[in-house]
Parts: sequence; C-alpha cells; structure tokens
Amino acid sequence: MSDLQLAGISAKVGRARATLSDLETSTDYHCEAEARRLEIAVRQQCPLVMDADQPDTLYEYAVAVGEVAYNLRSALDHLVWQLVDANGERPGPWTEFPIFRQERDYRQSAKRKLRGLTDDQLQTVEALQPFGDEISVGPHLWMLHAICNIDKHRHLNVVSTHSVVGAHIEGEVPAELVPRSMTRGVGLVYLLRGTDYEHLVKVDVAVGVCFRDPDLERASPGYGSPFETVGVINRPPVVLVLKSCLDAVLGAAERLTGEAI
Repeated sequence: MSDLQLAGISAKVGRARATLSDLETSTDYHCEAEARRLEIAVRQQCPLVMDADQPDTLYEYAVAVGEVAYNLRSALDHLVWQLVDANGERPGPWTEFPIFRQERDYRQSAKRKLRGLTDDQLQTVEALQPFGDEISVGPHLWMLHAICNIDKHRHLNVVSTHSVVGAHIEGEVPAELVPRSMTRGVGLVYLLRGTDYEHLVKVDVAVGVCFRDPDLERASPGYGSPFETVGVINRPPVVLVLKSCLDAVLGAAERLTGEAI
C-alpha cells in the first residue's frame, strides 16, 4: 500500500467536531432557559406540560445538524477513495462507503462500491455495517446515514424541544395531605399549594433538543436520555446522537487505517 492520504478526511472530521461543539453549547443554553420557563409555568398555572403534537422545528439547529452529518458521512466516502488509491487501484464515481441496514441489501450493492479494497478491508467494512459485529459502530453509522439522507433528499431534519416534567417531595409531609399512592408527579404542586409544605415540592424538569422524525425514532439504538422509553416514546437527543455518529466514524477510520483521525 502506498502512502495513505488522511489530511482531508481529518479536516472534515475536525469541521464536524467544531460545528457539533458549537451546537452543544447553543442547545445547552436553550434547554436551560426552557427548563426555567417550564418550572415557572408549572408552579403558576399549567396543570400539565406535554410535548406538542406538531413541534416547531428549530431551524438554526437543524441546519447545523445537516452540516455535521454531511461532513462525517462524506469523510467515510473519502476514506474508501483514499484506501482504493493507496492500494494502487483506480477509484471512480462508484467508490463510496456503503451503509446498509439489511445484509441482503449489502450483498447486492456493496461489491461495486468497494472495488479496489483488499480482502481484509472488505471484511472490516462488512463488520462495521449495522448488521455486523461492531455493535458500538454499526447502529450509529445507520443513524448518520439516515440523518444525512433526510437532510440531502427530503427536508431539514425535524429538530425540536422535548420536555419531561414531574415533581417530587423532599422532606416529611403529613399522610393526610398526600395520598399514599401519590409520591411523584406535577399534581403535588397543586395538592400542597398554599400549605406549610409547599416549599418541599421540587419540580423536576428535563429538556432536550431531539430528533422528531419517525424514521430516526424507529432506528435509534437508544442513548440513555430521559426522553427515550422503549416501546412508548423515542426522542433521540440531537447532540448525543451526533456524538455517537462522530465516535462511530472515528472508530471506522481507525479500524480501516490503523491510525486515529
């Protein structure tokens, strides 16, 4: 293998990392402000706070998501091109890093895309597929692929605020004031309002900026956030998803090159 050129790939990954860092800072600020607003709303008037059925897209964040996804997805395609070239073979318009969720689809389409890779490299790419052995990489590459396709071919990814609001009691409250079955929930705010124990009710607010596309909700492997409950609701958190996509791309690049990008 001749010298492998990774500088351009590294630059793309670096750009994605910088955009993601700015996105995280901005969404953290947004979520902190929204959490304060929701707590005040619950304490003052709102009997229940739920997600809107038709969420407002946060367009600035949606555009940034597309930029991160594009640079990461493109870095993988560039990587295959550079590998083929370094092998002394000729890459072409067909050359790209395939990502297929189903093995049968991979078998039908991947061979041409990977023409010029060595047998070892082919085995590695297959292991990195969503159906492959690298479970810490494959599912997140599929999320990256889906995010990128939505942004390129359909519309901006639906990125919106998602909130989970509850309450709990910190301290001792007379049993006659609170039913034994009611230990948590925003109802505690109203149950103890105006009593000497009102200050013991702590409002719990979790706010995140999440994907709201059905395809992503179905595909999401889960990111351990408060906004994901398997079988009930799945709101993949934007920053956690993109961080996992970034890690997956870095892992794939290191597996294929032996070098950290």
